[in-house]
Amino acid sequence: MLAVPKKYLFIVVSVLFAAALTIPASATACSFPPPNEFAVEDGPAPNDVALPKKPELSVDLIKRGRAPEGSHATSCDDIGQLILRVEPVEPSVGYELKVLGGEMPQPNFWMPDYLVEFDADGTFLVTWIDGNDDAQEAFDFTVVATPVDRWGRRGPSSDPLHITHAGRSGAACSVAPGSLTGSPQAPLSLAVVVSLAAGLLVRRKLG
Repeated sequence: MLAVPKKYLFIVVSVLFAAALTIPASATACSFPPPNEFAVEDGPAPNDVALPKKPELSVDLIKRGRAPEGSHATSCDDIGQLILRVEPVEPSVGYELKVLGGEMPQPNFWMPDYLVEFDADGTFLVTWIDGNDDAQEAFDFTVVATPVDRWGRRGPSSDPLHITHAGRSGAACSVAPGSLTGSPQAPLSLAVVVSLAAGLLVRRKLG
């Protein structure tokens, strides 16, 4: 093992602190679980169980990909999100989501082609790679949801839901040059201050 003279040890500690503090946030991977598939059982349905009710389908949230804000880039910046909601929420009911037509987000938007489970609160999350750019294309398409119970019986489909987003031109808010939160040099400056303080503390203890 390489021995470091005491008089140089605080420099080594400072460098290590600076390196650790300047690791970008985007090093953390962004991930979303795939939609859960709704399982259909074999066998006849009980006579006393009614067919699923007609759902009311709506949009809870549309979130587009965006450009990194200053030096605060994350691996989720390019992810688009669409949250759908059904009411009423029925237990043991899955849904078939079908796109009837229109222009969907391109080129990575994907609607599951199998029966899916909605969350207990009646919501369903769709994600796609939308691009880490403030300029986003518009989209405009229509979806219906058809409920299916655990025995494979289909209820009436929802009314068609028109999903639209006007897109963005790419104009983004600006941050004053040299500001602590917006400047690319800010994380490095903070790292240098903290690391030098840590190094001097080590030197004092060793001295």
